[in-house]
Amino acid sequence: GLKRQFMMGCQWPSDYYARIRVRSKKTGEEVWEWAGFALPHEYMAAFARVGQKEKLLSKDGLDAETLSILEENETVAGEPLAALGIWCDGVPVNWDRSESVEVVSLNLPGQDDRWKNLRMPVIALSRKQIGPHTFDDIFTVLVWSLQACAAGVHPQQRHDDSAWLPSDARRSRSSVRGSSTRVRSALVQLRGDWKMYAETFRLPK
Repeated sequence: GLKRQFMMGCQWPSDYYARIRVRSKKTGEEVWEWAGFALPHEYMAAFARVGQKEKLLSKDGLDAETLSILEENETVAGEPLAALGIWCDGVPVNWDRSESVEVVSLNLPGQDDRWKNLRMPVIALSRKQIGPHTFDDIFTVLVWSLQACAAGVHPQQRHDDSAWLPSDARRSRSSVRGSSTRVRSALVQLRGDWKMYAETFRLPK
């Protein structure tokens, strides 16, 4: 009840739950577990609803290469797009740095003022839970959400075409499915260290 009271009127969307493969802390074997995501297209829909679309479309913070990538996407889309960045990194969570959490977050690289350092968490997992297919499953959900960002509409179905869950009550409404997010956006940056690139894209270590 206390949590509901604090969250009353909250503009952020609810978590999206998906099963992903992780390493069991007890056995070390790969198992399927539920994980909560904050979805990029729902972040953008919330920003567009309570903020200014013109601000979301800002390009002032982009370097020349990133601006070129965004403009190529705008040519295909036929309209202005908000620039998105995905950042992946480990964050120590105890005094001796023996435990860390892998965080995937979203940012708006086109911003050049106080919003340029804004990082919105998408998912966080203990480093000990990262298995050989964990990032594959995480990015499967992310790609689905980023495709919704590019289209500028809320998805008609879940990322794996399965039935909507009870936690998806709002997402499954006919008034939401297929409706506009009020802004279209494109991924123009994906940042992390070499370890992340090797784990995610199978680049050599």
